[in-house]
Amino acid sequence: MTMRRPPDLSLRCLAAGVRRARLAAVVLGGGAALREAARASSGLRRARLAAGLLAALACTAASFPRAAAADAIRTANIAAELVSEQETIRSGDNFTLGIRLMPSPGWHVYWQNPGDTGLPTKVEWKMPEGFRATPLEWPHPVRLGTPPYVTYGYDRDTLLLARIKAPHNLLEGSDVEVVASLKWLSCRDDACVPGKAELPLRIRVEATAPLRDSRWSEAFDQARAHVPQSMVEWQAKAS
Repeated sequence: MTMRRPPDLSLRCLAAGVRRARLAAVVLGGGAALREAARASSGLRRARLAAGLLAALACTAASFPRAAAADAIRTANIAAELVSEQETIRSGDNFTLGIRLMPSPGWHVYWQNPGDTGLPTKVEWKMPEGFRATPLEWPHPVRLGTPPYVTYGYDRDTLLLARIKAPHNLLEGSDVEVVASLKWLSCRDDACVPGKAELPLRIRVEATAPLRDSRWSEAFDQARAHVPQSMVEWQAKAS
């Protein structure tokens, strides 16, 4: 059975007014009645036009993809969130996520090779079946610590990158939730505090080519530019 939407009451009232005005014009045959009918008919047309425009705007808004969104998790000395380089993803494509770490002033977290002390940040991914994540890509750290100890890490806002492979059977228009289960060690000169957080992110699946999320594009570019690159075909020659 096809369900029909109930008519709008305001439009129904206007339509009834038009019918009454037209009936008055026929019975009385007067110019005033005809003008009343014309005004009522014009009001109905304007109301129908406004209703059509509102419906079109609602339909257009619904057709736009929603950018990937999540909230930052804040602790006493570290804030963390999971962000996406793209607004949407496509079935079967690769895309990049970033784990954003924001230490409070005076605090730091550690690089993948922390040095003499410290522990690197660890992540476990919780994703729907078929998704695959590569190991984290770490931007170049800064040197921390007090001699004779040397440690490496981040004392400012940084982005750890992870490339994700999506499966080929994703449903267009659906939302995918990815969760980064994160553990870190944050330190300052006189104390260290372990921390952990579950960082969720919902991403819309679309068939069209994804657009970069303008909120994070610069951060991803900077992080990628500072990831150390391996020298694949490096050779040394003695002269």
